[in-house]
Amino acid sequence: MTAGRPGSPGRLAALAGLLASIVVIGRVDVLTGPDFGFSLFYLAPVAASAWWMGGAGAVVCAVAAGAAWVAGEVATSRDVHAPALAWNGFTRLAIYAAVGLLTARVRGDRSRLTALLDREKTLARTDPMTGLMNYRGFVESLLREASRCRRAGQAMCVAYIDLDNFKQINDRYGHSAGDALLSRIARTVQETIRAGDVPARIGGDEFVVMFWDVDRRAVEGIAQRIIDRVREAGAEYPLASLGASVGIAFFETPPESTEEILLRADNAMYEAKAMGKGLMAVWSGGSAPTAA
Repeated sequence: MTAGRPGSPGRLAALAGLLASIVVIGRVDVLTGPDFGFSLFYLAPVAASAWWMGGAGAVVCAVAAGAAWVAGEVATSRDVHAPALAWNGFTRLAIYAAVGLLTARVRGDRSRLTALLDREKTLARTDPMTGLMNYRGFVESLLREASRCRRAGQAMCVAYIDLDNFKQINDRYGHSAGDALLSRIARTVQETIRAGDVPARIGGDEFVVMFWDVDRRAVEGIAQRIIDRVREAGAEYPLASLGASVGIAFFETPPESTEEILLRADNAMYEAKAMGKGLMAVWSGGSAPTAA
């Protein structure tokens, strides 16, 4: 359970419930008389308020618990010694507040650690330059989606995109220009594919896209648009003959091996390069990729 926003109805309702529980504990403390101490039980709502609402909620409940304990002592003691009562009430308030603030600190540290671990997990699966998935993240996603497509009886397609002559960009325009171009190509791929498709950068100038529940012709159309848009981007670098070769592997039923899926797409991409670059080749269950 996570803490609500300060002043939110859910937060106020939770605080009211915890304060009510403190009143109940105080009432039971009075009814059981001075022979049975209930000081320990006040810690439960104080700790709960700290866990759900942070330090402010902990302090409010600690003050309420200290006041409830003092009220119980006054109600059940025949001879109330004011200085002793004040001191004992203060020590209990200090204990309740300390426990509450410590609990709030533990909860805060836990939340920060969880956020940090989630961020590190995301970074481990993300290409820092383009923001796309990296090879590791893509393979994990491919494994999940291939399994789901097999169960659902859906087709799957993977397109392997390799930039032709990208080395000329780095050699003639500099690595900063090459990095900027890679980021631009990544955005181009994202803008061209469907919202549910999964793009990734898996090498220096190599991209891959996973399509699910799609037909071959639709993927060929998307691949051709990517080829055209890469060529348009390359026109801004006349000293380099930038293009894109795309290999497509289409599966009516995806195999269990992600290596086989990627290998089929990779082989199709090399076939596209062998045909003259700037083209696409498709493997769809035949013995060799064919030009689209």
